[in-house]
Amino acid sequence: FSDGRWRDSDPWLTPDGRWLYFVSNRPAAGRDAGRDDLDLWRVPVTRAGFGAPEHLADASSPGEELGPEVHAGWLSFNSTRAGGPAALALYRARLVDGLPTQPEAMPPPFNDGRAQGDLTFSPDGRIALFWSIRGGSRDPDLFMARRDGARWSAATRLPAPFN
Repeated sequence: FSDGRWRDSDPWLTPDGRWLYFVSNRPAAGRDAGRDDLDLWRVPVTRAGFGAPEHLADASSPGEELGPEVHAGWLSFNSTRAGGPAALALYRARLVDGLPTQPEAMPPPFNDGRAQGDLTFSPDGRIALFWSIRGGSRDPDLFMARRDGARWSAATRLPAPFN
């Protein structure tokens, strides 16, 4: 399904192997033909190969969307969309019948830096890892947060050799 005319990037395969989420600047219905930013997409994976890619317009914006992953019924991703909590921020959108609803910025401690991205969760959903530029740092570092019930701990910068 990938085509050299477009930028396809950041593939993420669902654990059940049925869907591949990715970002692309390919054309889509309702998308201005002059736009070159990356939007969210998914494509079904079958025994016969890949189906037709689906543009996830409700979660996409005129900014760059990156790093899509699905965990516990939520699509998480990075975005440079206007009005966000940071230049590059983490967002999530609840999946309803497999399609994302209107995205929302992730709550603290996820968007506490000047930029952050590439959020991923442990299989049980209790540990989150992501990179962020925060505090006095000029460069991105890896951070971890732990979930206890509905609450997340403060993000902790990972020690060497990770950073």
